[in-house]
Amino acid sequence: MKKFLLSALLICVLPAITLAQGSGAIPDNSGQTKSASFGNRLFGGGDLSLQFGTFTLIYISPVIGYKLTNKLGAGLGPIYSYVKDNTWKPAYETSTYGGKVFAQYSFTRNFMGYTEYQQVNADVIDDFSYKVVRRNIPFWFVGGAYVAPIGARSGIMAMLLFDLIEDPYSYYSNPTFRLGFTTGF
Repeated sequence: MKKFLLSALLICVLPAITLAQGSGAIPDNSGQTKSASFGNRLFGGGDLSLQFGTFTLIYISPVIGYKLTNKLGAGLGPIYSYVKDNTWKPAYETSTYGGKVFAQYSFTRNFMGYTEYQQVNADVIDDFSYKVVRRNIPFWFVGGAYVAPIGARSGIMAMLLFDLIEDPYSYYSNPTFRLGFTTGF
């Protein structure tokens, strides 16, 4: 379990460290700027949640994106969560996995518009048989974020999002509040 947690943490943090290097535009000797290289247009971030005890939760969702313009970026990332609830006998244990694609637009240095489509495969109770079955659940989030800078190209984001699909098996409520980390955008 310790190796898994260390690996998960490295997956989330290493892209952020490596992508934080570079400033985007590169000045040449004439004072003009060349367009940024592919590597300088990449940005990363993601979410990591850990809770241990009677109720255990491990949630990992790193992202990588590409700056299409100085204000518009898009990207993707995997989603994985593990839950174990020992209040049930026997203990309830499940894993959820999936992926997401997103786009974000910076209105100012601190405010950004955001949209994300994600689909996860999760255990749900079937409406007809009342048995636990696996099902793909879609989500389409739209909202905005406040970004608190922690350097020239990194920050902590507080997001307020609304799920426009509201699938009957959704485990999110409207609105959804997220805290996350971004670097390179």
